[in-house]
Amino acid sequence: MTINDVLKLLDAGYTRDEISAMSEADPEPEADTEPEKQEPEKSEPEKKEPEKDLLKMISGEFEKINKANQEALQKMFILASEQPAENKPDASEVLANVLDPKEK
Repeated sequence: MTINDVLKLLDAGYTRDEISAMSEADPEPEADTEPEKQEPEKSEPEKKEPEKDLLKMISGEFEKINKANQEALQKMFILASEQPAENKPDASEVLANVLDPKEK
């Protein structure tokens, strides 16, 4: 059972236990190689390859999202810096207006 099959079953609503029971029930294809050539150490990393590929794909998607967020933030900062600043009075101007109000 490939990782794509597992993902399809998860999307269909199957639980982890049900999927593992299905994968144990599936007969594995027998190879025509001699038993001495098959090493269990080599077959174990092959089982983990789909997981590694999935993790690489997920981390790649996160990198894309982070890059897009950084670009959006940079654009927001550029737009904010290009907008004219409002002339807000500072504390000394407010105090001067309170002490000596100018009528308009």
